[in-house]
Amino acid sequence: MYRLFNFIIWILIIIGVGALLMDMKGEQKVIFSIYMTLLELYLLGVSAFFVLKRVAFYRLRGEVDIIRLTQKSKYQNSLMWHGIILGLLGLVYISLYTYFMSFNSLILGLLFLYYIVQVLLNGRPTIYISDKKFAYDDYFIDEWDWQEVSRVELQENKMRLIGSDKDFELNYELIDEIDYRNLSEEVEMAVLDGEFSKGKSSKDLEDIVRSYANTYGVQLIKNNS
Repeated sequence: MYRLFNFIIWILIIIGVGALLMDMKGEQKVIFSIYMTLLELYLLGVSAFFVLKRVAFYRLRGEVDIIRLTQKSKYQNSLMWHGIILGLLGLVYISLYTYFMSFNSLILGLLFLYYIVQVLLNGRPTIYISDKKFAYDDYFIDEWDWQEVSRVELQENKMRLIGSDKDFELNYELIDEIDYRNLSEEVEMAVLDGEFSKGKSSKDLEDIVRSYANTYGVQLIKNNS
């Protein structure tokens, strides 16, 4: 999924720079209108994707366990630069075709800030475990139905989940702390004044995965070597 987003970004950059070179004097207002619309749609669309993606998990039925990792996403810096580059391109277009103190500047600024906020809010990878699937959310979601998981390998420094068409691996050395929250409790309490339990190691994650693996007959391999 990240490759698709990256591809779209490069297409927007190439189109934007090419259109500027073709109309250096800023005479073709239609170019400005079309390109600014594309920029705004991209910034709004990606931001909405990050919001709706998280809302979808909160609508899952039954008990859903959330494991938030303190490790920053490997995609965060790239996504930040995507927004900055598009924002700067938008400012160039505004300065060429109109003026800075305009409605276009306001809209671009709001969408840029909204985009950056969503990138920062989604910057920590999160694991969602329900009675149907194991999901890893690192801006973009990978899912494994328990019925498609052949085995789970618990090693000293990492966990591997082996699926029918793709695998998942988590290195414990990349985890400083795991925040464990029960999703139903989080929604009911609205996270107003309650504190949720925290695990200082990977043991909490292993216990949850082991419980689901035993429930659904997934082969569990424990290797302490």
